[in-house]
Amino acid sequence: QYFFRRRETSKGGIFFKKAVDLDPKFARAWAALAAVYAMGDSMGEAEPIVNKALEIDPNLAEAQAVRGFIKMFLNWDWIEAEKSLNRAVELDKNSVEAHHWRGILYQIRGRFDEAKADLNRALELDPTSANMISDLGQIYFFAGEYQKSEEVFLKAKAIDERFANYRLRFLYAAQSREKETLATEIATRCYREVNDNKKEDCVSETKSIFEKDGLKGINQFYLKILIADNDKLPINEVPNNWYMIAFYQMRLGDKEKAVENLHRALENKKDYFGTLNFNIPFL
Repeated sequence: QYFFRRRETSKGGIFFKKAVDLDPKFARAWAALAAVYAMGDSMGEAEPIVNKALEIDPNLAEAQAVRGFIKMFLNWDWIEAEKSLNRAVELDKNSVEAHHWRGILYQIRGRFDEAKADLNRALELDPTSANMISDLGQIYFFAGEYQKSEEVFLKAKAIDERFANYRLRFLYAAQSREKETLATEIATRCYREVNDNKKEDCVSETKSIFEKDGLKGINQFYLKILIADNDKLPINEVPNNWYMIAFYQMRLGDKEKAVENLHRALENKKDYFGTLNFNIPFL
């Protein structure tokens, strides 16, 4: 659970798998394993696993919560997702995941007050979760409350930078704050490099581009990388690029192409989910 809460899902998955091997009737472990699959590259495999948990215990809050998560992100079935997440809260009013994920669902639906209420309840139950603090900041961001969003993101960053920089760059870009956007672009892209030399090269390259062409140069640089990645794969195998291509096209003012690529993302639902990239935790 510790690894799972930090969204180090592959590590958590090893232990959940051992748990179900030791006890195939352990419904909570099956539900947790389903959550790991749901947050990785095998979301389609998560559904039968969570169904197994529900066969063992149909009144297990964790399983209902994971079912809601899957309905939300795999099927985009908002009604069924809300039913499952409501049921999870009914079964366990102290379910962190149920409140957390229902809050995300409310955010997707534009129900921001309900979203804030659920995320705040989740944080009452787990107050040091940088992941959930960051998600609360995202709700304020989408609600257009930029100052509050930044305050919350910085709280998350103080606990664990991984959960804030990725989103802060969206916030700073929306406010045309160039220096802050550059810093978070570097943190997001370069600090993931394990090799120190590669990290330094990445920082140096990004700063050089910024000094020459400002944020426009940075946007063009990332857009070029994303398009090159797309060109390497058959169009139906591109995992996560259309959404981000549209993002950078919007930043460059090319609205027509951005909308075109957002439609491509919508045609391939996994494309949107792929952009969440749980190596850069998002949910």
